Amino acid sequence: MTLSIPVLSRCNKCGGKSTGPHQQGCTPGARFWARVALADSGCWEWQGAASGFGYGDFRVSTRVGYRAHQYAWEWFNGPITPGMFVMHSCDNPKCVNPAHLKLGTPKDNNQDMWSKGRGRPYVRPPRTHCRNGHELDEENTYLKPQYDGKKGFTRECRACRRKPGGKPRLAGRGRRG
Repeated sequence: MTLSIPVLSRCNKCGGKSTGPHQQGCTPGARFWARVALADSGCWEWQGAASGFGYGDFRVSTRVGYRAHQYAWEWFNGPITPGMFVMHSCDNPKCVNPAHLKLGTPKDNNQDMWSKGRGRPYVRPPRTHCRNGHELDEENTYLKPQYDGKKGFTRECRACRRKPGGKPRLAGRGRRG
């Protein structure tokens, strides 16, 4: 079965052609499909508003909004099962072609992202200075073993350890009295 972009010849509200601009109050379907164009890749690309990540945004009414690919999924397949994501097999966030969309769990979505090399792991960069401004270089860094069940070491500033009191001040703790 070959799918094609729905052509709504007349809008039920304003009577205008669906390929042109619509007035406020036109049917959501007519407004939606008027903003879809066929790309060379076979994708049906959303030409309307987009999120910061490139996904199409579509407002059915002032209170109800959708991602464009979710609206297209529901148009052809019915409601999205709660807890499921609509995923792109084409990796084009503007695509609303239901042949390029599939349902998956959040885990499926993350696995798809990582398998295609789109994920960027967050690695916190190591601190270069202690909270008192001392540089944490090889000379001034003490590696304190962790004894709370974790493996590895905690880096502490030697200059702060030498101050009266013997330990560097820990973040978020008040004075003990």
